[in-house]
Amino acid sequence: MNYSVFAEVLVTATLYLESVDESVMDLDSSVRGMEEIAAALQRLEPDEVSALDEALQKIALEYDGEMQESVKNMVRDYGLTDDPDDEDTIAD
Repeated sequence: MNYSVFAEVLVTATLYLESVDESVMDLDSSVRGMEEIAAALQRLEPDEVSALDEALQKIALEYDGEMQESVKNMVRDYGLTDDPDDEDTIAD
């Protein structure tokens, strides 16, 4: 799998759902979309999570400030690490 492309799609969808205006999309729908993404990502194997995280770290360099931090922390924020405070610990 090309994790760079997968990571780009994940970043685009996540940043959109995080920032969408209520006049464009109901906030409950936005949250539901994020939850569905999180549920799908839970099916990844640890080596796949590592590859995804590596791709996300590269993509994060294309952003600044808060958006960069959001991209850098996606693996953690989607619950793919054992310890939510440790981005280097991938869930089994």
